[in-house]
Amino acid sequence: MSSRKFMFEGLGQALRFLASAWSRGWGALVLSSLLIATALRFRLAAPMSLPTSLIGLTALLTFVAVQGGLYRPALGKGPFGRAGLRLGAPELRMAAVWALTAIFMFILFLLAFVVVMAFGFAVASSGHGFVLTKGATWTNGVGLPAKVVVGLVATASLWGLIWAGAKIAFGAAATIDRDKVLVLATWPETKGLMAPIVGGRLLLAVIPLAALAGAGALLLRGTPGDSVMTWVAGLAVGLAISGLWLPLDVGLMAYLYHRRLSA
Repeated sequence: MSSRKFMFEGLGQALRFLASAWSRGWGALVLSSLLIATALRFRLAAPMSLPTSLIGLTALLTFVAVQGGLYRPALGKGPFGRAGLRLGAPELRMAAVWALTAIFMFILFLLAFVVVMAFGFAVASSGHGFVLTKGATWTNGVGLPAKVVVGLVATASLWGLIWAGAKIAFGAAATIDRDKVLVLATWPETKGLMAPIVGGRLLLAVIPLAALAGAGALLLRGTPGDSVMTWVAGLAVGLAISGLWLPLDVGLMAYLYHRRLSA
């Protein structure tokens, strides 16, 4: 089966799972959406306060737990909890998956940043009038070809991060399916499925990005400190992320995870 067919069948399965998630797990999706909206509201009102940090952490942990709860029925590992609200070992393992994934991707990001900066410094130092302590001189005398080289290195580094993230994309599904925390161990299992994983997730990424853009437009149209407008924007973002993107992503990845053996 072609990668394109895998991707579109996965997206179709994701849409079917979205309907099931809302019919049986509406409580968890609503709770997570409301917490994201509340976290955004506090972030805009008092970005550096302790309550803002606590609410943000609560929203993140709830989101992670809901993801674990959605993977249970998506992989046939158990039914939804009451209204989707459920907390057990799988949900706790999901938190470990997130932590390990974040550490791994952060290390790769630092390596990519160092590579890009090294090329940038090499190009800048070859320019006329370069002075290390004066940032304005870093682009003086640097020709277009040199700038293109730096741009290509930055693009390659970004693609490398996307590729690495896709290679461990089955970590969450495998963790729920096999009842143990797995991240890097799933690396070989994405062989033959990189295109549908990257393509499918990029298409689904349109949902939260559109929500964030719409929320930003709402806030710009409102007056400073407009509580109603802030809540409306926050709810739009929360529903887009937890109510739409999350169950769609779980449905897509569960389908591709099951298909990995025939890829």
